[in-house]
Amino acid sequence: MPLAAPVWKAVVLARLTLGFPSCILPRPMLLDDVKAVVGSALQLGNRVHQMNEETALLGAVPELDSIAVVNLITALEERFDITVADDEIGAAAFETLGSLTRFVESKLAD
Repeated sequence: MPLAAPVWKAVVLARLTLGFPSCILPRPMLLDDVKAVVGSALQLGNRVHQMNEETALLGAVPELDSIAVVNLITALEERFDITVADDEIGAAAFETLGSLTRFVESKLAD
């Protein structure tokens, strides 16, 4: 079961407060949560189970068009209790599932 947004924020803040670099975060758990949001927002069905950190998103997943990007950002904001400003997001964040996970991780650390 995915962790709730306040729990993610507490994990990130505790690790940063203790001096751990962000790369020590439980990335597989966060990756799984981001993957679940992507699968749900894009309605990928069972295809989401084949995705990993290196899975290309933008330009590789037909469902990820410009409208879907907006919907996905909204779903990520709701799931992780983050706010994404228009100038914070670019194509690089949607390059792979891993880059999107790192983007969410950085927003959780804010």
